[in-house]
Amino acid sequence: MSQPPPPSWTPQPATSPRMARLFDSVPPGGRPVVQRPPVPLHERDALLTYLKQAPVVLSARGTDEDLMDPSRPAEVPMAFHTDGTWVWPGSAVYYLRVHNVPPDPELLAHIRARGFRVPPVPEEAREAAVRVATGRAGEPAPAPPPLPAPEPPDPGADRPPAPPARSRKQGRRTIAGCLALVLVVGLFLGFRGLRTVLEKGLDDDGRPAGNSAPYTPPSPAATPGTSPRADARRAVVTSLPPLCGVVRRALPAKARGTRMEPNPTDGADRRFCRWRDLNARFARNLEVSVEAHGRGPAKAGGPARGAGEHRRNWTRAATPGTYAGRAAVPGLGDEAYAAARAVTIRRGPDPGTAIAFRTRGAEVGVRRGNVTVRVVWSLADGYQRRGRVLVGAYPRYSAARAEALAVARAVLARLG
Repeated sequence: MSQPPPPSWTPQPATSPRMARLFDSVPPGGRPVVQRPPVPLHERDALLTYLKQAPVVLSARGTDEDLMDPSRPAEVPMAFHTDGTWVWPGSAVYYLRVHNVPPDPELLAHIRARGFRVPPVPEEAREAAVRVATGRAGEPAPAPPPLPAPEPPDPGADRPPAPPARSRKQGRRTIAGCLALVLVVGLFLGFRGLRTVLEKGLDDDGRPAGNSAPYTPPSPAATPGTSPRADARRAVVTSLPPLCGVVRRALPAKARGTRMEPNPTDGADRRFCRWRDLNARFARNLEVSVEAHGRGPAKAGGPARGAGEHRRNWTRAATPGTYAGRAAVPGLGDEAYAAARAVTIRRGPDPGTAIAFRTRGAEVGVRRGNVTVRVVWSLADGYQRRGRVLVGAYPRYSAARAEALAVARAVLARLG
């Protein structure tokens, strides 16, 4: 069956991140004015860590002068950070550390609500943050070339191999043998006893006897479904083990030898691992994010929270131009999907001269109980430069999908 043509690029409406105010006002030629409640001492270190460790999306060489005290050395960093929801200048860290200037009150409230934990920030959010920082928030993201139509998944990739076909003569022999066996048992026990034996072997719906749980026939739903019964039986995960070592052992062949980028925001309820190598010849990009939803008083609602997050990932995986060929993956966790994925990674100190590395591959999303797993594996080889864009040869979707699924399965195996 032929695949439908890939969808054309259509910019999708999205909420741009907000720019945080550095000061309340700066009078001409005067000292900046700040009228904000001070940051409590017990929150100061965690706040500084959050503001510093959020991804840098834009930076410039050199430093700026101190507007609060021009007599100090010019050590104010010229950069912008984002957590996907807010964008703030790197100088916010300096002014908090040196002059105790609190950040924008709304940004501070947002950071508190997040528990001072920086979330993983996808490339799309970083690009949106660059547009906000450079005053181009209303512009659509640059359009990548259309995704190739994904190949149909290998039917044998997710199920055991089929047994060898039998000849017609072998089939007749098997049937004859079974009939002979039934006849012998019937003569030995009597046909009434034989009926009892058969009734004890199978329930009315054809399931093995002894399973007293109510039976629900599988439904051929086109979208991932939840399994409330499985969620009820499975314990809620409240603490995730370290997972990057497990992922390292399951790395795709072309990702081996790639340096893992450190991620200091890992915690008991969230793990994030990234392997990335960008150069003039090729690119490798593997991102694995695992999150346990529901802790403390919210523990009982963890599976529902996880299902909601998985549903959002599933919906996003239908975005034209970035994704193609989204489909449910049966037999993996409680619900899972896979889709062809395009990832453009920009590198450079200035957005006007930044280089765009275009990659293609697959994304896999899985939910099991209250835990969600998201794997993005994209790459390119044989780069050729077209202006400030590097375009190369991309992998077959079926191969990238199989490798991303292998990583997801390794993570689930480690979780037990």
